[in-house]
Amino acid sequence: MKTLEKFGILVLAAGALFFTSCSETESIDESLALADKSVEFAAICQDSCTFDEELTDADIEGLLLMREEEKLAHDVYMHFYGVYGQQIFLNIANSEQSHMDAVLVLLDGYGIDDSALGGEGEFSNETLAELYAQLIDKGSASLAEALKVGATVEDLDIYDLKGLLSETENTDIIRVYENLLQGSENHMRGFVRNLEALGESYTPQFISVEEFEAILAGSSGQAYGAGGNGYGNGGQRNGQGGSSGYNTADGDCDGTGTSSTKGNQGGRQNGKQGS
Repeated sequence: MKTLEKFGILVLAAGALFFTSCSETESIDESLALADKSVEFAAICQDSCTFDEELTDADIEGLLLMREEEKLAHDVYMHFYGVYGQQIFLNIANSEQSHMDAVLVLLDGYGIDDSALGGEGEFSNETLAELYAQLIDKGSASLAEALKVGATVEDLDIYDLKGLLSETENTDIIRVYENLLQGSENHMRGFVRNLEALGESYTPQFISVEEFEAILAGSSGQAYGAGGNGYGNGGQRNGQGGSSGYNTADGDCDGTGTSSTKGNQGGRQNGKQGS
């Protein structure tokens, strides 16, 4: 099944939505909301990339995909920070901006036109635009649902990055994608810990349960390394998204906190299927 079609079906099947009271909102431990920001800067090529290796069509499609997929994450998290005021959304949105910047460095370095749009919730990929609307509707029901949306976005991002890593031999791309992957794993841990603080849980929808448990058992303080093995078997991906509808509820529990913002811009046009 194409990845985005699968995502749309999963969103439709997410279950009953519920409202979260101010007391539930305030129960989140702010210490769990801090994203690991130091690793994000390591994701950008800067002077370490050569930009002289051959790019395949799949490499180019993957870069354009990740550019807008990262923007999807950024825009969703910034929206929910505005609704709920929880620090985790602002922190991780900032991290997503550096992810987007890292992919842009690759696009610019290889002379590839950036197709990402600048407006919040605007995407050159129509499927991503539809997916954004679905996620906003789902997460508007409650803080817990918004955190589940965050975990789902990272789940999908991890799945796609692993597939793209298995399909490329370009060392510049590998360096950046591995860094983005570690950042997404950090984000996943943050969202899941905050869900647990609310007495909620998350079940992986794209990566395996074994991969999910290994991520939760890992450390968010690890430094980025270059290279890595064991990303699984990639496959062809041509993601098309489904659609879903949700009732929404306005969140009126304002949160406080300061942090940085980050925006991911990427486009999701190839699907990727790995095992």
